[in-house]
Order: sequence, then C-alpha cells, then structure tokens
Amino acid sequence: MSSRVRFSSQDGQHLDFLELRKAFLCFLVAKKTRGQLIFRVDNVMDKRPLLLNQPITALDNLSWLGLIPDESPLNPNLNFAPYVQNERLDIYQRYAATLLSLGKAYKKMAAVDNPVFNSELRPALYFKMSGFSDGFTDLLMGKVPGKRLNSNDWMIINASGFPTRDFAAIIDDHLMNITHIVFEEKQLPNASKYLSLCNALNWTIPDFIHLPDVKIGDENKNSQFVSHLQEEGYLPEAICSYLYELDVHEYEKGNFETISEIINDFEIKKILANKKVFSLETLRKINGALIKKTSDIAYATFIRPFVSPFINETYSDEYLLKLAVLYQTQISYGSELKEYLVPFLLEKPSFSPIELQIINSPTSKLAIETLKTKLQAVDASIDDIKNIIVNTQLLSGVSGKAFYLPLRLLLTRSTQGAEIDEIIKFLGKEEVLRRLSQDKD
Repeated sequence: MSSRVRFSSQDGQHLDFLELRKAFLCFLVAKKTRGQLIFRVDNVMDKRPLLLNQPITALDNLSWLGLIPDESPLNPNLNFAPYVQNERLDIYQRYAATLLSLGKAYKKMAAVDNPVFNSELRPALYFKMSGFSDGFTDLLMGKVPGKRLNSNDWMIINASGFPTRDFAAIIDDHLMNITHIVFEEKQLPNASKYLSLCNALNWTIPDFIHLPDVKIGDENKNSQFVSHLQEEGYLPEAICSYLYELDVHEYEKGNFETISEIINDFEIKKILANKKVFSLETLRKINGALIKKTSDIAYATFIRPFVSPFINETYSDEYLLKLAVLYQTQISYGSELKEYLVPFLLEKPSFSPIELQIINSPTSKLAIETLKTKLQAVDASIDDIKNIIVNTQLLSGVSGKAFYLPLRLLLTRSTQGAEIDEIIKFLGKEEVLRRLSQDKD
C-alpha cells in the first residue's frame, strides 16, 4: 500500500506559520514516499457545517504554494469521504459504544458548561490506557521509551456528548488508511493515545514523525500568515525554499529554488533535530534573491498588483511597470516597491532639513550644475549617460557618495534605489533637468 499522509486544519481557514510548516513537511513526506497528501478539516467540536460553496482558505493557501493535496473536501475519494469531521459524528459514536461494550472505556461524571446553570455534571466517556509501556519508534527521533508518554486515562466523549479532537482524529486516521502522522515534539506524550487505542481495536499503528519545536516571535504569530505573505509579495518558491532550509537544509549551504529540487533532496532522516527559530529577515533575503532572477514576463505579472494602485491619468500601467523593473534588484518583497514609488511619483518633493543640507552643499551644487550643463548639450535619448556621468565627476572633482547622493535625492526623492544611469535613461533628458532644479523645499 502506498503511503497516505494527513494534514488537517481545525477550521479550514487561513494557515498560520506552524500549520504551514507542518503542511509543507507532510507534503514532502507524501511525495518522497510516492504517496498521497490527505487534507482534512478536524472541526469535530464545531457545530456549524462547512459550506463547500464557500472558499476553504487553507486549501487556497496550499494551492498557491504548490502544495496541492491529493484528497480533500473539494477533491474527495468516495471510499474515505467525508473529509470534514463534524459530518462524521455518528462514526465516532459507534466506536465509542464499541469501546464501552468491550470494557475498554468507562463513564465518569464531568463538568459541562450550561448557559443557565453555569456548569453541571454529566457523564463523559473515558478510555482506559494500556499497551504502550514499550514505547514506539519514531521515524525521526528513533526509539521513544514508554516512560516519556502520558499514561493517564483520557476523555473520548465529553459531557456534552461530543467526541474529543484526539479521539476523532485517531478514528479518522485509521478509516482513511493514514500511514504517516506528523506531530510537533511537544505533542510526543500524547502518542500513547494512538498506541493504546489502536491496540484496543487491533488496528495497525501508523508511523510517527515528531518535529522539533519552532520559536516564532509575537510579531509573526499571524493567524493569516500565508495569506499575508501572498499579499505582501512573497514568492511561493521562496517560502518553500525557506521552510526547507529551516528544517532540513541550512541556508549557508545554498538554497533550492523549485519544489521538485526540494523533493529530490528530501529524506526524513535529514530533518534537523535542533530547535528552530523563524526569521523573517532570512525569508526576505531568499525572496529578494529569487525576485532578482525572475524573468521579465514573470516579474511583470508578479509586480503588477503592487503597481496598479498608482495608475492614474499621469502614470500609465506601462510606465509604472517599466519603473518597477528599475527596482527589481532592490526589493525583497512586492509591497516594498511602494517605498520607492511613493516619493518617486511626487510632483513636488518634500525634502527633510538634512536632505536639503546635502543637496545644497557646495560640492553637491557643483556636481548638479555640471551634470545639468552636460545633459543640455546632448540629445533627448541620452544614450551615452555612463560616459556623461564619468566626465561630470572629472570636471566637477566630486565623486563617490558626495556625487551620487544629492543626485539620487533629486531624481528619485530617496537615498537608495536603482542605478543613477538607469534612472536618468528612464526619466529622459527633460524630466531629469526638471528634477535637478527641484532643490528647494
């Protein structure tokens, strides 16, 4: 039987970072073992039905990243459907009744919230733990002794009559023929629930992979993490490359750029055992490197959403896309382009006192006036701009930062950005001369 790896979302909505990381590694395990990735919505505690005519955002996130599940609520295998837990409640009740009849479970009074009486006691169903003292072998961690596992009996049907998440997940994983379960290391003690329940029902125990924990700062604990990255202009290839380097292939060794390269290199045993720390800076570094390599056509498609808000009667789509090309090597994510376009497109710049001081220094004035004189003597195309710049530096005696910084401020209204010669060719002679005269606040 080919492998079947399950990734589940509790509500089917946006993926946060930890869900993304787990989904990515589930995808790699499935593809490397020539198996299938199964997407399930584990919403057993949610009484609201999942409407399939509405977007399942988690699936949209995975599709955008190229991590497309082989089976899901939108692409079900009828032998295993439904893929939404609150449509399977009768299944869990049947297995709970079986366990009770076998003496593997027992009733015990437990509190249940009641809007009228605040709380009251009702019978809940608990599973009797047994059959895991020898522990198990994890595909990543190796032998895990039984003493590391939780030995307490646990609730499988709560006092409100609903199955608990762990119970429903184990039942579904068996019925869906799931062969590999990916957990985080902090969930290791609860592997005993799988071992005991599978033993009680004489089921095959799936293979476990417990991933090292990841530390992520509060600023990146965004419940819409993947959607946010998409909106901000990160490339799917960059995100996957970073995820791979975070868990498998350290950044200093060079990065992979396609999912097929990643799958070819991946082995479960290569997953790094040390605790991880998420770094947005590293992700941006990888993303920026891939943006630089993007073809002209692909870059135009990628950057257009970030150019569109600036289109007006003065600036056409074509003009803005050409301008965006100048900043292709400067940006590390799509929306960063705004930082360059906003000042660049101002009809009248607003320089700070420090910037005005730089522009109006004697050396800056000399460089600016010398360049204006040189430009006035050439035709509109300014084909030989590099030589003009070199000659201007020689004539004025101003070079380096003292030469380029005031020019950059006047031409782009920013202290960094594209090469000056490219900016001058893009603007054209008339506009360059106009901007070089905008040295007053």
